[in-house]
Amino acid sequence: MQLFVFMRKVKNMLKMIRGRRWGLLWDRMPFAKVIFTLTNFIPHPQSYKYIILGGHGVGLTAFLHYLESIHAKPCQVLTYEAVRPFIFWRKFNGFSKQSSDGLVFDKAPLNAYAPSIFKSLKYKVPLYQIIRDPISIIKSNINVSMFHAISKINSQEDASNYLFLTIDHIEHLMFHFTSERALVSHIASEVHYLRMRDIDDSGMLHTMQSFASKFGYNLDSQSSDVVGGGGEN
Repeated sequence: MQLFVFMRKVKNMLKMIRGRRWGLLWDRMPFAKVIFTLTNFIPHPQSYKYIILGGHGVGLTAFLHYLESIHAKPCQVLTYEAVRPFIFWRKFNGFSKQSSDGLVFDKAPLNAYAPSIFKSLKYKVPLYQIIRDPISIIKSNINVSMFHAISKINSQEDASNYLFLTIDHIEHLMFHFTSERALVSHIASEVHYLRMRDIDDSGMLHTMQSFASKFGYNLDSQSSDVVGGGGEN
């Protein structure tokens, strides 16, 4: 009976892994979060081409969408505070659907093992960091939070209380530019800052043209049409 229960748990875990349902996996099996993170201490290849630093409210999602449109294949390193299992064993610079080209960080992780994992990286590549005025970032986060809690807000006092409650409990409110950068500064061969005007409707096409030219991607007519629509803030 115990063997049957164990095998069922293993089967469910493999099912969640195949479906990339990491958040559910960590909730069901907290120990797996630590085990999977620790897989990245095993000596691994280092063949990534670039690093992207961003976060909530800075247009990172839009920028990644346009990177994918030119087949730059960005790869999110973190999922629910865990470093994805065997993340550096992915086929960087490969041609399969599972291959990746660049490392993407959307936060400074609340993970005790992460700094040591990233400190083990030695291969230096260009780093791009998306920057935005902190007050604008706060407004974006607050607007989203307010929208989701609209049914709970019935007065100006409710709105004010919720405003400060949201600020107090947003763990990654993007005042982590320095700590996020510190994780990978030792492998940055050069640093480029992307401002909001570099990824908005007027600047995105030029930004992607420069990126494609630097790393040898093909910005074909179809990609140009997609990118020409600009980014979102």
